[in-house]
Amino acid sequence: MAAQSQLAGALVTTSNVRAGLKVVRGPDWKWESQDGGAGKVGELVVEGSSTPGWHRVRWASGDSNGYRIGA
Repeated sequence: MAAQSQLAGALVTTSNVRAGLKVVRGPDWKWESQDGGAGKVGELVVEGSSTPGWHRVRWASGDSNGYRIGA
């Protein structure tokens, strides 16, 4: 995933991930249209999860999914 706003264009990593961060699909995206399509913005809603390296994103559509960060 790539971050928007303060980190515009930067990839989201385990060192810069935080709740509220606005994100778009990154270069390794393989989840088809879960995000609503290329360029759609989502918001990181949970910093951590029970599975290390995975974080939840809520997309503009209202859907949310878990994704690996920093892989």
